[in-house]
Amino acid sequence: KKKNLRKSIKAENAKVFIDSGGYQLAHGTVDPKKYTDKIALEWSEKNGDIFPILDRPSFTLHLKNDDGTPKSPYKDYQECLDLSVTSAKYYKENKSEGTTCLNVIQGQTLPQIEKWYKEISKYQLNGWAYGGSKGNLGRIIPVIQFLIQHDEFVRDDCKYFHIFGVTSNESMIYFQ
Repeated sequence: KKKNLRKSIKAENAKVFIDSGGYQLAHGTVDPKKYTDKIALEWSEKNGDIFPILDRPSFTLHLKNDDGTPKSPYKDYQECLDLSVTSAKYYKENKSEGTTCLNVIQGQTLPQIEKWYKEISKYQLNGWAYGGSKGNLGRIIPVIQFLIQHDEFVRDDCKYFHIFGVTSNESMIYFQ
């Protein structure tokens, strides 16, 4: 909702990582009919230097609200994947020249990660972000290994790897 985030956080002379809002979509705190790829990309480009596509995380599919209704606005893993692939395509085709944009890989299991990668890697961007781990190193390391095995980190245009939702000091030490 903030029109000039960079100025409000006093980061006019800093490199700013902007989150796309996928987490908020997955939790149903943002209306998926109103918050589109177009809106997310335009806001991200205006307010940040590095940002991921607007992914549709699958990790909330099994969660319920207090009233028993599904937390996620998506019906299943395939819908999350299809919408995320559409987003990757949109960002690839519409991002401004020189923009640093990350593709997103999701999945709780190796077969899910492989399926997601197979579809979304058709739209190569400037790096990767991984979500859905909840800080669990046991889920993060296999994704890193998977991307290494697929030569993602040797591509000249693959400059960054971001892990969503990891803030513990212990995790930071392992990643370094």
